[in-house]
Parts: sequence; structure tokens; C-alpha cells
Amino acid sequence: MAGNAVTTPTQGIASGVQAVAAGGDQSCAIVKGALYCWGRNRYGQIGNGLAGNAQDGNQNSSSDVLTPTRIFDKHVSAVAAGNDYTCAIVSQALYCWGKTDDKGIGPNARSNTLRPTQMIARDVTAVATGSAHTCAIVKNALHCWGYNGSNVIGTGPSPGVLTSPTVAIPAGVTAVSAGESHTCALVNGALRCRGYDAYGQIAPSVDYLPFTDSKGDILALDHTQADRIATLKKAPAFIADFLNNKVIAQDG
Repeated sequence: MAGNAVTTPTQGIASGVQAVAAGGDQSCAIVKGALYCWGRNRYGQIGNGLAGNAQDGNQNSSSDVLTPTRIFDKHVSAVAAGNDYTCAIVSQALYCWGKTDDKGIGPNARSNTLRPTQMIARDVTAVATGSAHTCAIVKNALHCWGYNGSNVIGTGPSPGVLTSPTVAIPAGVTAVSAGESHTCALVNGALRCRGYDAYGQIAPSVDYLPFTDSKGDILALDHTQADRIATLKKAPAFIADFLNNKVIAQDG
């Protein structure tokens, strides 16, 4: 029942599940190439064209989706869920939907995007969503957009919202993952991270952070000096843990 804690694993979809993503209060799964989403839908993060205000207490709003609902019929290869928005790769094009005010995911920065909106037309191979920023790999280049607090996107120290994909790393990118306010990518076999670093999530093996401001934000990742404190050489896999805000790398 919606509104109560579920303390044991509960089967949501019986078979054919290829991938799953969990956001702030929504979940999505790829099932035999189709995308299904369910959960809270206050900002349109489900993608079914509806949205609504959540009620007080444990009551779900009338727009919340309590069962898996099909959003795309076929050709879905990846899905990522942010706090209040969702993105998916469909036929190598990237679509996003949900809360728009600080995500830069729709044509109108002041309105929620209730249905999937195309952000990148072709050649997308991976996508990652943070709290309020999104990154995608396009022809081995990393494109990012959304809120740039703590230079999480990498375009400079000034915060603001980038409403269209901007090249953050021009080549050699093979994987990307986003935490709440930081981003990590595999670039030519090395792990590079940028963004908020108050808890050491950018440089897990370094005792000093000479390129941060008083809040712990790394401001100048220029692929040279600052990258050296954020690089783990030959890291074949990594996880940016959204809950614990840490980076774990396994050396091969």
C-alpha cells in the first residue's frame, strides 16, 4: 500500500527486466526494450503527461503512479533517475522529463516537463543524473547540463543553469556516473571527478585539496593540474554512490 514502508523485497515486474533506475521518489525499469516508470509524480517525473501536488502526511497525490506504466514502447537502452526528473536513451537519442526549474531539461525553464523531451538527437551511449544536473556520453565526449553549483558540470566556478548540453570532456570518455553534486567519468582508462568535495568524494586517496574554496568546492578542473588530485589510474569500474556521496574504484 502506498504511503507505508515496505520492509521486505517486493516483486514489481515478474520477468524480462534488463535495467532499473531509482530516483528521489520514482522508479523506472527497461523491460524487453520498453520503459516502465512508477512512483511519485508531483513534477511529471513519471513521464505520462500528468503531474500534481503531493498531499500532507502519507497520502499519495492523485497523479502518483502506483503500478509500472509504459512510457516508451521499444528501443530503450538505458535509463537514469534524478531527484525529481528522469532520462532515457531511446534509439541512441536522449530524452528527459520531470522538474525543470533547475535541471535545464525542457524548452521552458519555468514549467515542469510532463512528457519525454528530446535533449540530444543521436549517438548517445550513456546517461547519468545527479540531483540537478545530467551528463551523457556522445561519441566518447561528455556532455553535461543543468545546475552548475560547485562546478559540477565543469564550465567554471560560477553557478547557474545550463539549459542545453555542453561539452565537459571532449574525448576518451567511456563511462559516467553522477552523485548529488559531483560527477565522475572514465577518461582514457583514468577516473576523473569534479564538483562538491566537502567529504572527500572527489579525491578519495588524497589528504589535501589545494584547488578548493572555503566550502570545499573544486573550482578549476582544467584536465591538467586539478585532474591530478582527482584521478585514479587504470580504474576499470566505479560507482558514484548517491546515498553515501562517495566514489569507489576497483583497480584492475
